[in-house]
Amino acid sequence: GLASAEFKLPEWELRIESRRVFGHIKGPEHRLDLAMKPTVRETDLSAWPHGIIGQSYDGDDSPISGKQDDYSTPIVHTEAMAEGAIEGTWADYQVNSPFETRFKYSRFDATMATSRPRAMAKATVVSEKMAGYATSSEVA
Repeated sequence: GLASAEFKLPEWELRIESRRVFGHIKGPEHRLDLAMKPTVRETDLSAWPHGIIGQSYDGDDSPISGKQDDYSTPIVHTEAMAEGAIEGTWADYQVNSPFETRFKYSRFDATMATSRPRAMAKATVVSEKMAGYATSSEVA
């Protein structure tokens, strides 16, 4: 089998797994899959999470599905770039170096007192609560 790792932090559990790229044509033959979940209620986190993944945890119990790519063809051309599911655009999340923590919406040094949940009022895709997703009140 391929490698995996689990991390248990004070507020989060993470699992990283190495998997083969299905239908490999060229480039990397393996990918990393990340699964994460809070171990406390979202409102009890030390800071509101942000970034591409962190925006999934904004305290409103309503997942947002942004624009999605068309996977009905054998070759997929990525165009969605999280449009409608994140604040701003993908370019707002770029960093200047591999260990940089600053970007437009960075919360690296934030606390709950200095941060806020994402503001999705201007999202281009409608938010709707989806059946089967755990809500923050069901965690921990």
